[in-house]
Amino acid sequence: MKDRIRTKKLFRKKEEEKMKIKRQCCMMALAFVFALVMALPQTVLAVGTQARTTISNEATVDYSVNTAAQPTLYSCETSACNNTASTETTDFLVDRKVNFTVTNVDSDPKIGAFSNTTATFEYEINNLGNDWFSFDLSNGYVDTSSILDNGLAQQIFLDDGDNVFEGGGDDILYASAATFGDYSANEAFRVWVTAKIDADAANGDTADNSLTAVAREADNANVTGDTLGNALTPGAGAGTGDDYAYADAGNDNSEVLASMTWQIGAPVINVQKTDGVHASSPFAVLVPGAYAEYTITISYDAAGSGTAGGISISDNIPANTRGVPNLYGGTGDVQRSVVVNGGAPTVTNLDSGDPDLSNWGGSSAQPAAGTGILVNCGAAFVLDSTTDSCTITFAVEIL
Repeated sequence: MKDRIRTKKLFRKKEEEKMKIKRQCCMMALAFVFALVMALPQTVLAVGTQARTTISNEATVDYSVNTAAQPTLYSCETSACNNTASTETTDFLVDRKVNFTVTNVDSDPKIGAFSNTTATFEYEINNLGNDWFSFDLSNGYVDTSSILDNGLAQQIFLDDGDNVFEGGGDDILYASAATFGDYSANEAFRVWVTAKIDADAANGDTADNSLTAVAREADNANVTGDTLGNALTPGAGAGTGDDYAYADAGNDNSEVLASMTWQIGAPVINVQKTDGVHASSPFAVLVPGAYAEYTITISYDAAGSGTAGGISISDNIPANTRGVPNLYGGTGDVQRSVVVNGGAPTVTNLDSGDPDLSNWGGSSAQPAAGTGILVNCGAAFVLDSTTDSCTITFAVEIL
C-alpha cells in the first residue's frame, strides 16, 4: 500500500515538472513571436490609405423556407433589391486627411555674424496626410535687439536637397504656395528662412523667428477643380474622395514653429605684443647691435562667442632695425606656437620656404625696416575657446 502511494506521488511530481517545462516553453515561444513582430517594419499610420482609393463591400444573406435553403441574396447600394447574383457593390472613396508638421533642422540659437551677413534657419515640412498637398508658408520675427536690417528682404528659400543654403543659386525663392510645387503623402521638404544682420548688431543680440505652414491644393488631375496653391476646396460630401478633415496638431490646418532664436555670436579676440632681448643677442640690453625679440599672442576672450578661423598675423619690421634670420631651431626665422583646447603647444620654426611665412626673403635674408612679414596660424587652427591661442616670435637687430 505504501509503495503504491509513493509511486503515485512520484508520478504526480513528474507530471507537474512536465507541465512546468511546457509553460516555460510556451512563454519563450510567445516572447520570440513578440520580438519577431516588433522587428518587422511597422506601418506608418500617420498617412493611411491614399485619398480617392475605392473601398468596396458587399453583404450576402442566406435563409431557408420550411427548412429548404434559398438562393443567396446579394446587397445593392442604389436601392433595396433581392438579387441572387452579385451585381452592385457598396463603394466609397477615401477622403483627404490633412496632416503635416513643421520642425526645425538647425539647433537653437543659430549663431549669426556681423553687418550684411545672411542669418539662416532651416526648417522641415513633412506631409503626413494621405494625399498630395502644396503649402503656404509665412515667417515672422520678433526683433528683440533690433539686429535685423529691415530694409532688406526677409525671405524663404526651398532647399535643393543638399542642406546647404544657396540663396540666389540652386535654392528657389518662395513667392506663393505654388512656388515650391506639391508633395505626396509622407513626403518632406526643407526650407531656409533668412534675414540680413543690421550694421549696429552687437555680440549677444537676439531676434526670434517663426515659420507657419498651411496646406493648400495640389496640382492633381484626379481631384476636381484643383489648382496648385489654392485654398482647400471641400468635395460633394463624405466618401467622394474630395472632402477633407484636419488631423494636424490643432486640427486647424495651421502649424507654427515659433521662438527659434538668432543670436549674434562674434568672437572677441585679444592681441598682445611684447618685446625683450633674444637669448643669443650679443648684448644683454637693447643697444645698437643687440637682438630685440617680439612676441605676438592672439587668444580668445571669454566675452565672445562663435568661431574665428583663417587667422594670420602681420607685422612690419620697425625703423632702425632689420630682421635676424635662423634664430629658431637653427634655420627658423619665425617661431610659431599653437595651443588648442589647453593642450601642449605645437611649436613650428618657420623659414622663408614655409608657405605659412611670407615676405621674409631668402634663407639668410635680413628683411629691412618697413617689410611686412605675414604668418599664418595654420589652415586647421580656429579660435573658439579661451584655451586656444596662437603665438609668433621673431627678432630684429637694432642698427
